[in-house]
Amino acid sequence: MLEQLIVVLTGILIGTISGILPGIGTSISLILSVPILLQLDVPQLFLFYMAILSTAQYTGTIPSVFMQVPGESNSMPALLEGAKFRKRNLSSAAIGLCAVGSLFGSFVAVAITYLALPYVMDSFQIFLKDNFRITLYGIVLLASMFAFNKKRYLLNCSLLLVGYCLSLIGPAYQAGTYRYTLGIEQLEHGIPFYPLILGVIVAPTLFAAMQKDIKVTFVKEKLTSFKKVLFLFFRNITSSFRGAVIGFFSAMAPGFGTLLSTNLSYALESKLNPNYPSKKIVAAETANNSGGFGMLLPLVLLGIPLTSSEFILFNYLLEAGWSPFQFANLENNALILMKTLVPWFVFVNCV
Repeated sequence: MLEQLIVVLTGILIGTISGILPGIGTSISLILSVPILLQLDVPQLFLFYMAILSTAQYTGTIPSVFMQVPGESNSMPALLEGAKFRKRNLSSAAIGLCAVGSLFGSFVAVAITYLALPYVMDSFQIFLKDNFRITLYGIVLLASMFAFNKKRYLLNCSLLLVGYCLSLIGPAYQAGTYRYTLGIEQLEHGIPFYPLILGVIVAPTLFAAMQKDIKVTFVKEKLTSFKKVLFLFFRNITSSFRGAVIGFFSAMAPGFGTLLSTNLSYALESKLNPNYPSKKIVAAETANNSGGFGMLLPLVLLGIPLTSSEFILFNYLLEAGWSPFQFANLENNALILMKTLVPWFVFVNCV
């Protein structure tokens, strides 16, 4: 219990920092946390990831609203609607509304999982078939063409091709030899994962963040009381609930995750309530956190990662001893989900 608490609190701290700092998302936070990841077992890896993900989803709202700087990729609705609160010196009300909405979204996500999971367990057997998995991974790759780099298809296709070529380096199991190692013994087991992602993902992202000229301005205002925040939330609870349900299911779309949850919920609320910033921002933020839990289900139950951060986590799950064959044990995986992840997920959102 104490070890789990330390893991979760560490994840919360890292998630808080990654959400507030522009450009540092969940994937890069995981990469920079590799020394920690290597010390964790399978349940702790899930807890650590969930803590970072849930916390970064919320804390990314803070710079978006207060400073008009997006904290992470899902923060655009908070930035757009937060500007309207900011003009009226109500930034703290927007932050509080997002906080309560995030907590409410976690309860809705847990309720949906608890009520629906027993009835759909048998249907999950189809996901365990190899042909279905290959098809699903193909969909993830195809979705990557549209989800990243502002839909620059040629660039995304080139990056996927580079990744495939890099994966060829190492053992050729059928031939019993090694390929493309250039005689370097260290490459016989493939390119080491950690140095690769440091060079390909972390270094370019940090360099790009350093090149941005961000002008930050703060607005001095009085804090909104928590009582008023609750009153504002309950006035918009229908929008929050709608966002939670949409976010939970849409986050399971391969390749998109909570990015789709947030923007889909925001787009719908903008159609239904175009003149109510509070409804739009709470719907988007609730969808964000609810989707964070929904996105975990295919990975926890079936071993199918859907986003870049989950692919990174998946690599360390295997290193921690979770065999791919173990994913076929749905009952055991569901037990880990409900008894280990659910209580801590609610705890993280309460914090």
